[in-house]
Amino acid sequence: MNVQNPIIRGTYPDPSICRRGRDYFLVNSSFDYFPGLPLFHSKNLVEWQQIGNCLTRDEQLDLKDVKSSLGIFAPTIRYINERFYIIFTNTNSGQNLLIQTADPFGDWSNPLPLEWGGIDPSLFADTDGKIYVQGTAERWGEEKGIYQAEIDLATGKLLSPRTLISKGTGHKSPEGPHLYRKDDWYYLMMAEGGTEFGHMETIFRSRCVNGPFESFEGNPFLTNRSTGSKLQCVGHADLVDSPTGDWFAVCLATRIKGSHNYYHFLGRETNIAPIEWTEEGWPIVRGLELLPDFPLFEGYTRAPESQTTYDFSTMTTFSDEWLHISNPLASNYQFCEAGLQLRGGCSLSEIGQPTFVGLRQDEFTYSFTAEIESMKDTTAEIGVSVYMSHAYHVDFFIQGEAIWVRKKIGSLESLEQVGTINQSLTCLKVSCDGQRYQFVHVSDEKESVLAEIETIFLSTEISGTFNGVIIGLYTWNKTVESTNYINKVQVKKICE
Repeated sequence: MNVQNPIIRGTYPDPSICRRGRDYFLVNSSFDYFPGLPLFHSKNLVEWQQIGNCLTRDEQLDLKDVKSSLGIFAPTIRYINERFYIIFTNTNSGQNLLIQTADPFGDWSNPLPLEWGGIDPSLFADTDGKIYVQGTAERWGEEKGIYQAEIDLATGKLLSPRTLISKGTGHKSPEGPHLYRKDDWYYLMMAEGGTEFGHMETIFRSRCVNGPFESFEGNPFLTNRSTGSKLQCVGHADLVDSPTGDWFAVCLATRIKGSHNYYHFLGRETNIAPIEWTEEGWPIVRGLELLPDFPLFEGYTRAPESQTTYDFSTMTTFSDEWLHISNPLASNYQFCEAGLQLRGGCSLSEIGQPTFVGLRQDEFTYSFTAEIESMKDTTAEIGVSVYMSHAYHVDFFIQGEAIWVRKKIGSLESLEQVGTINQSLTCLKVSCDGQRYQFVHVSDEKESVLAEIETIFLSTEISGTFNGVIIGLYTWNKTVESTNYINKVQVKKICE
């Protein structure tokens, strides 16, 4: 059965993949969200289950005062000597870091700072036991390109000089490098062109681990630039082989909206493509939008429509898919018989630790409904936010006996009362059809649309961010602390 990309939907960018036996593990960037580094497991490369997040403790991940779309960049996961390693950049601290575990279903170590600059670090274990790190140029003082050195995984110290091994094909932003060994060749792969519509993946090879690397005549070997494809911005790939010797590339891509002016707001998502190797030993991509039949993929089907209900009165913690902006203040989130108890933090427009917990929007046709019990405190807001960044979000909330909508679009901000409530239990719904968001009050099973906004105003092309939309629950107290409850959240979506 044919498989349709993306395989992991919503804002799960910069995928990196490794294999242990018949088990595949994949990790993504998480930027300014906590917990960090979502981790997935699969047996067939198309059905993925999130098995946790790798950075779950404050001592592992400090995002305080982080700006939107900064934080955790471009991880690489590798299985080396019966241990799993993830190397990544935290732009908030300006460090490249390494975590490890023997059990990817369990906890990961605290990060080890590395003697390595730039962003997008990667690891390669050679057959002689030597370990190499690759990455981009440091921001200041180095020529653009991909750098490499031998590294000690126990100490994070370099064992050889930091050396420029490739400048790419000459396009902008050579980044996201990975090194592989196959048939006595070393293959260096990287992203070029920037992570926007000019994004592409290029590949090079050498008989020596330090080069010189020759460029594939077919570069870029993976891209959808200058095409009419509904998958755009394709790149930042990683390769993996199967136990049968087949090869695959995972990469990011965006699903775009708009027939003339392309834009996207779901974020950069994880996709997969089978790889063929030419007689000359170069990789060729087989399909991306609709994947060809492949034995590993057999029996896979994606449900066209799904619904999930989160009853907070029966929960004791957030499941792996829920996200906070920056490190959450744990005392502001309490589970009890009445549901999820929220206490207010800073405004969503401030850089800080707001009281917010949300889910990645992962389909164009999507609804998020929250059942709220308000204490009628006229100083407190409680409701649902469609959140792209500190500067781009729309808040649909209750304050006292009024229902409000705030639209924060860059330097433009509007605040409008759109309704009233006459009971403590209120149902607020955000509905998306791909072109617009509607903000709906649900009462006695009757729905009243109170406001709307076009999705383009929360797109990456307008906001200038790396993330996709997160829809979540928040509260904000202007003057005093108050308590409000979220009883249930229901999410519905249709797969396109």
